[in-house]
Amino acid sequence: MTLESHQETLLSKLIEAQTSVPVDERTPFEFLSQDQKSFIRHPSFPDRHMDVLDSDMELLKMNGLILFTDKIHFAVTPSGLGYFGSKK
Repeated sequence: MTLESHQETLLSKLIEAQTSVPVDERTPFEFLSQDQKSFIRHPSFPDRHMDVLDSDMELLKMNGLILFTDKIHFAVTPSGLGYFGSKK
């Protein structure tokens, strides 16, 4: 699988946010839409949120890089965490 550079940047930011917190303190990301815009909310992000494109989130999900546990909550999967290592 090949991601576009902005999708790799998104995945990289998700990985950084998820792994910056000890495992026992991690909270899921929230994927939300409001006023025709989509964003991810997480306490590890500067300003606690990041704007995203729906299509990029769908692509990460379809490729097994993120996993939704309900309609809005998700985490980076082990495949997502290993994406950059597998490109070498």
